[in-house]
Amino acid sequence: MGDSTMWWVLAGVLVALELLTGTFYLLMLGLGAVAAALVAMADHGLSTQLVAAAMVGGLGAVLLGQWRKRQTTTPQEAQDQQLGGKLDCRAGPGSDCHDRRLPNSGHGRQPPGS
Repeated sequence: MGDSTMWWVLAGVLVALELLTGTFYLLMLGLGAVAAALVAMADHGLSTQLVAAAMVGGLGAVLLGQWRKRQTTTPQEAQDQQLGGKLDCRAGPGSDCHDRRLPNSGHGRQPPGS
């Protein structure tokens, strides 16, 4: 088997593992393997292939990690987003609760009369 074939197989395995685990880090490493396969198809040496795989896969994983850090939310915010909004029920049981969601937030049904 040629070098490029080995890289393509590795890329396929990494993408398959990513689909099973649900993490994007393996996808980034799979993209690194694709870059190495393309370098191998251009008849460059093994060291150049390894550098291409490390640069593309490593840079992708680092950038993904930084992006995910900027996207983090608190557990309360995540629950609010999942449920679709907050209700204002300070008046107590038996009173009307007012939905404080934005009018076009796209989260479920709007309350009657809005």
